[in-house]
Amino acid sequence: MKGKLEPRNARKRTLDQREDTANGGAKQCVDDVNAHYMSTPDAHDDIDTTRKDAIHINIPPRFYLVPGAAFLVGTTIGLMRGSRQASLRFLAENAHRPPTTMQGWYFYKKTKNYKVIFGGLKGAAAEASKLSAVALGWVGIEEGLERVGWGQFSEVGAGVGTAGMFSAVCA
Repeated sequence: MKGKLEPRNARKRTLDQREDTANGGAKQCVDDVNAHYMSTPDAHDDIDTTRKDAIHINIPPRFYLVPGAAFLVGTTIGLMRGSRQASLRFLAENAHRPPTTMQGWYFYKKTKNYKVIFGGLKGAAAEASKLSAVALGWVGIEEGLERVGWGQFSEVGAGVGTAGMFSAVCA
């Protein structure tokens, strides 16, 4: 076979044929079983999934829109406040020893930038979690009041309940 060229898949076919004979035709048996089950109608194929008794999960959009918007607003506020606070803290901690060399200024600014980024991310996480929790509490109280039957007072009750929760936690 040294000087003879053969197609790539010719050798593969011979290996597959050898494999089939070595396994005693086990591959052919598996193929026959798969073909049988593919050709017979499945018991679950005739179920109509658009019936009224199908299971549906209906989540009102305000359950994820209000806390999601509060999360985004909290992230933005936290990034701004946290980074500004970290920047001022770094300046206050290092005001007594300003760098004197070019390399010193490089590392001073580099360290300050890392501290500002980390402080901003910490502030964002804190504010976003607080604001999301308050928004989730407001939505939960509002939905609870609507399910109890106080639909006309649900928004006012949610506001009063959220204010009560906030004052209890922050007191």
